[in-house]
Amino acid sequence: MSKKRVTSRMVAERAGVSRTTVSFVLNNVAHANITTATRNRVLSAARDLGYVPDVAAQALVSGRSNNIGLITVAASDQVFLDPHIPNIMTGLFEIARARGFRLLVEHIDHPDDTETVINLLRSKSIAGAVINWINAEKLLAALSPREEYPIVIINGAPLDGLYTVSADQTGGVRQALDHLYERGQRRIACIAYSTPDDSPTVRERLAIYRAFLAQHHLPFCDGYIQYGEYSVESGRLAMQALLNVEPRPTAVFTFNDTMGFGALHAVRNAGLRVPDDVAIVGFDDNRLSRWMLPALSSVHVPEIAQGYLAGEQLMRLIHGETPAERHIRLETQLIVRESSAKPRECSPPVAEF
Repeated sequence: MSKKRVTSRMVAERAGVSRTTVSFVLNNVAHANITTATRNRVLSAARDLGYVPDVAAQALVSGRSNNIGLITVAASDQVFLDPHIPNIMTGLFEIARARGFRLLVEHIDHPDDTETVINLLRSKSIAGAVINWINAEKLLAALSPREEYPIVIINGAPLDGLYTVSADQTGGVRQALDHLYERGQRRIACIAYSTPDDSPTVRERLAIYRAFLAQHHLPFCDGYIQYGEYSVESGRLAMQALLNVEPRPTAVFTFNDTMGFGALHAVRNAGLRVPDDVAIVGFDDNRLSRWMLPALSSVHVPEIAQGYLAGEQLMRLIHGETPAERHIRLETQLIVRESSAKPRECSPPVAEF
C-alpha cells in the first residue's frame, strides 16, 4: 500500500495557519509580514510531516516553471578549469534556492548561438535565464517584439532592451598594467586566451594591452603575446615561450590566475626569480592565488556577487517587477601580492561576498 502524500493543507492544519501562509513561508515570499514564530511553526510542521513541495503542481498553478537557467557561453575547457563559471553559479544558486527555484545549467560553445537560448526560453522549461557572455544584439534581433522573456546578461554590452550585471574588465586590466609600470617594468608581455576571434572580452583586453604599451612607448613584438587554454599547463607552456623571446620580458599579465600558476612554475623551473627577474599578475583572484609561492598578484573580480545580483534582477523580472537598475557595473580591485611586489607593499585580503 502506497504512503499517502503529505499536502500543504496538512502542513497548514498542523501549524494552525492558512495554506496561503504555508505558501508564503515555504517560498520565502518577501514582504509577506510573517512573524518569526509563525514561520518557525510552519517549517517545523513541514519537517515533522516530511512535506515535499509538488513542483509540477506549483508550476501548473503559477503558469511558469520553477526552474531558472544559467546559460554559459565559454570554451568547454574554461567551464571545468577556470573558477569563473563556478563562482557565478555559487551566487546564482544562493538566491535561486532562497526563492524556491531550481537552477539548470546549459553550456553552448559560441556567443552567436542564440538559437539554443531562444528555444530553451520558448519551451517554457525555465522561467527565465541568466546568460554569461552572449551576442546580445543578435539575441534581441532574433526575438519577436511580443516575446518578453526574463533575461539577465552577465558581462554583456549595456543595451536598452536587456538587463546586465558586468564587472569593470577595462579598469581591471588597466590596474594590472599600471601596477607593473609603476614598479619600473618596461618589457610587459601577456598570456591571453586562445579564442580572440570568438570572444569580445579577449579582443577588448588585448586592445587595452596594446594601447597601454603604445601610450607609454613600451617595446612590443608579436612574441610578447602568447595564448593559453585556461589551464595551468597551458600557462606553463606559454611562459616557456615568453622566456625564449628576445629581449626577454620582465613582467607578464595573464588573463586568468590558473594560467598564472603555470607561469610561476615555468619561471622557477628556468632558474629565475619571481618577481626579481619576472613579475607576474593574474586576473580573477582565484581562491588559491594567495597560497602560491610566491603568492600571485591578481585583479579581484566579484564573480559570486555578479551571480547573486543577476539572480536578484531575474527574480524581479519573473515576478513582473522592474529592477531598480537596468545595468549594474561592479568594480574590480587589484590585489598586490609577492609575485609582483615586496611583502610590505602587498594588499590586505579581500572579503568574500
